[in-house]
Amino acid sequence: MIQEAPSFGVVFYPVVRLYLHLYYKERSLMSIIQVRMKPNTIDQIDKLQERVHAPSRSDAIRRAIEISDMLVNAVEHGDKVIIESRNGKQRQILISGLNK
Repeated sequence: MIQEAPSFGVVFYPVVRLYLHLYYKERSLMSIIQVRMKPNTIDQIDKLQERVHAPSRSDAIRRAIEISDMLVNAVEHGDKVIIESRNGKQRQILISGLNK
């Protein structure tokens, strides 16, 4: 079974403003960026923050970006993203814009 992953679109909406603190390990610098998001996206971030026990929204977003980057790199190198359930059933996850 193939399941389409949710889009991590690049379009942000002028509804809610959120400041993200991005940490650059090489230089130990923090940058603040301003991102506009719809309220339902903020709700998703808040739920993700709870589920991964992140101390802040910024940390939850950083973790999501790291996971997204890892998955995109794998697909770009020809790998498939396969999810296996507890009962051993497998399904491929397609990442919007990358899988053909």
